[in-house]
Amino acid sequence: MSFSFDDGGNVLAAEPLPQPNPGVPRTFGTLNIIFGSMLLLGGLCCGGTILSLSAAGAMANQAQVQASVENAWKQQQQQQLDRLQQQLDAAADPQARQRIQRDMEAIKQAPAPKVDVAAMYGVKDPGVVVFWSVEVFSGLLLNLLLIVSGIGLLAVAEWGRMLSIGLAALKLLRLAALYGYALVQVIPVMARDSGKGFHDLASQAPQQGGNVPPAAEIAASIGQSASVAAAIFVVLAAIYPVLMLLFLTRAPVKAATQGKHTAPFRADVL
Repeated sequence: MSFSFDDGGNVLAAEPLPQPNPGVPRTFGTLNIIFGSMLLLGGLCCGGTILSLSAAGAMANQAQVQASVENAWKQQQQQQLDRLQQQLDAAADPQARQRIQRDMEAIKQAPAPKVDVAAMYGVKDPGVVVFWSVEVFSGLLLNLLLIVSGIGLLAVAEWGRMLSIGLAALKLLRLAALYGYALVQVIPVMARDSGKGFHDLASQAPQQGGNVPPAAEIAASIGQSASVAAAIFVVLAAIYPVLMLLFLTRAPVKAATQGKHTAPFRADVL
């Protein structure tokens, strides 16, 4: 209980201090460590993925991906040749046999599709690579600090509460800034490059004929899906920081971390 006095030292009012609630900071401390560890591990995996899909990483993986595409292409070619061979064996008309033989020769001469890994995954543009690098590495730093703040909250320390509040605010600002920029600039560029990459790859497949959608149509579909996914991600990612701000700024939690408690009533003070 806190007291206020007039100039003569007389008690004017007695106001009870908020009852400390150490359970809330300890709960959020545990959650901070769990979420921080999971997000830190996920960020490391994403960082490796971005590096492997970047222009430099794509060059290193190009041969492996191309070999995989060529292997699948050869299997597909063989299936087509086997089917045409069956038609050739059953054909009696000389003209039909010549047409089938020409088709078989065309399939044998057709080159395997060339794949551009960086373009297909939309990370060919340097600006996109920079965005994902900032996204990943800023997340790693914030989530490492989230684990540290969790340790402070488990100890019901004021620095742990203040660090958690600051991190929650920074996470919300980071989400708004990064993904606002992504919706306006990054996703359209990634969709454009991915649409062109998938269109070029599909266009090299003879069996597709003229059924390949235009690159712009593929890009529009990819961009729409990516924008919806980004918006959903932002909403979900903002939930925990908002809860941190709501609970860790309450008076009972602040009283617990600052070591304040309800003072026993003493008649002699009056």
